[in-house]
Amino acid sequence: MISTGLPIYLLLYLVGSSCGTMNKPPEKGTANPSGQDTVIIAISDQPVHIDVATPSKQVYLKAQGKNVIDKSRKTFLQFEGIRLDAAPDGVYEIYLSSQKTVGEKLTAESRYFVNVLDPYLLTGNAPRHRLEIDITRSLEKIMTGQTILSGYYLTLQFKGNMLKGQPSAKAGQLFIREIRLVQMK
Repeated sequence: MISTGLPIYLLLYLVGSSCGTMNKPPEKGTANPSGQDTVIIAISDQPVHIDVATPSKQVYLKAQGKNVIDKSRKTFLQFEGIRLDAAPDGVYEIYLSSQKTVGEKLTAESRYFVNVLDPYLLTGNAPRHRLEIDITRSLEKIMTGQTILSGYYLTLQFKGNMLKGQPSAKAGQLFIREIRLVQMK
């Protein structure tokens, strides 16, 4: 365990600020600020709700057309209509795979782990309804080559802070209307 002397909320905020951006994603086929096109690879088929009763949720991201994941391009997960109604004592780990992972023990060491969704990015004076997380480097261990798949499975799993030697079960209340897997051309 690393001791920084910083309060956990400040440490999580600092780590989280390096994990996500709040840019509005351009629509499919439109230019983004860097002059690149955004290609939607897959979109979720249902909203996501995480709370104490359901601390882990797997959602299917249905492929859009014949778009191929190209590992040489920047790849992002975009969370649309995201809101945090109750703050958790921890973070939400994100896993992505081409097959269901229900029943598997998922940890940050898993090959399917791509990043964390830091709830502190969703707090503050201005509510944020959109979050974008870069998963480009994580794709190397998940995808092999340029494969066209019918879809992907994304798992959000609450990971509680250790409190008095036990992980917190306070998962908060997180809602996400839609999740997109996109690439910048």
